[in-house]
Amino acid sequence: MKRIFARALVLVLMMSCSSTDTKSNNRVEAVRAQIAAGNRPAFNPSSISREEKERVRIDANKFVGDLNNIIQRKDYSAWVRHLEPKYKQWLESRENLSQASMSDRLRQQNIVLQNLFDYFVNVVVPSRSSLRVDDIEFIDETRVKTFMIEKGQRLRIYSLERYGDSWRVVQ
Repeated sequence: MKRIFARALVLVLMMSCSSTDTKSNNRVEAVRAQIAAGNRPAFNPSSISREEKERVRIDANKFVGDLNNIIQRKDYSAWVRHLEPKYKQWLESRENLSQASMSDRLRQQNIVLQNLFDYFVNVVVPSRSSLRVDDIEFIDETRVKTFMIEKGQRLRIYSLERYGDSWRVVQ
């Protein structure tokens, strides 16, 4: 019972809107340390209240709106700062760049992606500058999948992870 209460408390503290509370940040780090040690705490997404889910959705939507502005300004360095390092590494991998280069649009334009900047200019800017978060799914206490509903379809747009009182895009 104490474990369930502790997890619920950690979740509430972590997800509170724009909290800069040091205790909350310490608890987020404690959960991360548990995960890193291979002791991932059990997580039940149904334990999240509608109100909390809506607060997190609004917060994630604000982050995505800020990211949209960065992408619209074509501010590569600001965009990269919003990527989790492992995700950035995967995006700039030869495998990802080769696979992305095979898209119909890039092949029609004879574009072969050579690096992450090429990916940003030719993939991210044309496709990700006007997204919104209509729904979320909790992956765990710090991560959510974000979705946009377009023409009746639920499209996954980003996976995000909370770092302190901000978000990063993750794989």
